[in-house]
Amino acid sequence: MSNHTTIVDVVVIGAGVQGLSAAYNIALGGSKSIVVVETRESPGRGSSSRSGSMLMKSRENAPKIALSLFSYARFMRFADEFGVPFQFRRTGFLSAVPPSQARRYEHEHALRLEMGVPSERLSPDEIRKLAPGVFTEDLVFGIFGPDDGEILPAQILAAYERAGRTLGVSYAFDERALGIVTHAGRVVAVKTTHREIACGYVVNAGGADAGEIASWVGIELPIANRRRSLYTVVSAPPEFQRGPMVEDAEIEWYYRPLGDNRVLVGMGREAEGGPTDGPNLAFLPTVRLATARRAPALANFTVLDGTSGIRPLTPDLLPIVGPVDGVAGFINSCGWGGEGIMHSPAGGSLVADWINGTTTCNVDRSQFLLARFSQQTINHRGENA
Repeated sequence: MSNHTTIVDVVVIGAGVQGLSAAYNIALGGSKSIVVVETRESPGRGSSSRSGSMLMKSRENAPKIALSLFSYARFMRFADEFGVPFQFRRTGFLSAVPPSQARRYEHEHALRLEMGVPSERLSPDEIRKLAPGVFTEDLVFGIFGPDDGEILPAQILAAYERAGRTLGVSYAFDERALGIVTHAGRVVAVKTTHREIACGYVVNAGGADAGEIASWVGIELPIANRRRSLYTVVSAPPEFQRGPMVEDAEIEWYYRPLGDNRVLVGMGREAEGGPTDGPNLAFLPTVRLATARRAPALANFTVLDGTSGIRPLTPDLLPIVGPVDGVAGFINSCGWGGEGIMHSPAGGSLVADWINGTTTCNVDRSQFLLARFSQQTINHRGENA
């Protein structure tokens, strides 16, 4: 690290989709100087580019549905906001529900309807008509979200970065954050491999590394990193060439037709393992077994490509967004659980609202604070030197 010092208002650590959205939205709402510090050589090289690539209203609880409704509406204005057509293919999302999950999905179906999310309860016969390749003999019903669909993460990442640059955001790629300096209970600088950056705010958008970043200011985050693996496969049966994205509600396995005899097959949550740039062959036998159970004719697929990303999961499956007690100027945006792409408009807006003192997002931001967890879960270890 050199002796060079930069002075800005806000340092965002992490150039994944949530970090890019935070920087863009902060700049959109104010005149603050902002730098995004990223270890990798370009944005979205962590788990943001290893996404199942869906935009969904069909989430499992009220806070997530609220995030989805805000984000979905803003994505529908993407062309007006960023100047290019939004690449979105409305495929629908079908949850295949066995008896063990029936009570949960009946509740979720009712909640979605209550909150204005289109949701349809399908019989096994109706499931077979919509997704002919799905084995339904052990299912009690399906829940279908017709508004959900496929997006292109690369387009979203590029839009946030490009628009951020236009608004004056600086990006420091190939520059690793090493620590955060605090004084009198607030952040004053970020140390990197290249310099020290004096600042008044630090946004922790570190994805899988968010726990380490929080530890620099004496905070322990209740986040468990779990790996999710995706496979692009070849499968010729016609029943997998069309239709919605389908998940097995019990085992977190899913598939989505891609066209040209290609199908996306995915599954999480592996307890161990890092991201992969190719298919995770060690996990492939488990995925084939799950495929044989729910979509037997798909199980003999040929793997073309694949990737694995990290899902940072909190105990209540909600993200951690906002300030923390005892460390002024430190703002979390982490624990997104693999849903950072679809919720990036809401996440960036919530961070910007905390920093700019605005209210651009109509979602109750207090429900995402770290303080919602018990003191047994959170360990404040004190201020660093």
